[in-house]
Amino acid sequence: MLDDLLGALKQGVLNAVRQRTGIDLGAVADPAAQRDAGAGGAPAAAPSSGAAPPAGPAPAQDPLGLAGRRMPAGDTVDAVLPGQVGEFTRSRINDRFGGIRSGGIFAGYRGDGVEIRVLVTLLRDAAAARAQVGEAGGGEGEHGGAAPTARSVGTEPSFSLAPGSAVWSRGAYCFTASSSDTDGDIPLPPTPAQIAALQRFMRAFPY
Repeated sequence: MLDDLLGALKQGVLNAVRQRTGIDLGAVADPAAQRDAGAGGAPAAAPSSGAAPPAGPAPAQDPLGLAGRRMPAGDTVDAVLPGQVGEFTRSRINDRFGGIRSGGIFAGYRGDGVEIRVLVTLLRDAAAARAQVGEAGGGEGEHGGAAPTARSVGTEPSFSLAPGSAVWSRGAYCFTASSSDTDGDIPLPPTPAQIAALQRFMRAFPY
């Protein structure tokens, strides 16, 4: 009888943990259950194709679904700026800024008569990349003085979004994308077509 009571108590604890966390401790503790889950039960988790994301608080909202994308890995142009992003084709590259660990690597993507300009920099760590995202949106920031419409700084990932402009971090990488034109060094307000083009580009970008 004592064994029955202990067994019922154990099962009650396992059920409570499963309801609260979604983790089945009974399956975790049973190697056979783990093998069954990988063979024909619940699908095993797919390995990530990029680096593991660093720890950090998640943003309250993630309008671009950045956290669900794979992490970038590497420091070459092809590793961080793919040749094709949806309908947009990489048409020019410029790394005269000193490389990805200095001024960054720049690429221009053409599609539907609009160019999306992307700059990626690899900083010393994730905290430095988040801080760079935090600088966007000010008078000297990447949005050209435009007020951000969505923003999460100090989170993993961090982002700052404005019409025709986006700045976001993935680990120690910081990405900037813009579709608006410039008059010399002065950014011009983006057209509706340029805003829509950047939205399509951001939905297709892998990182």
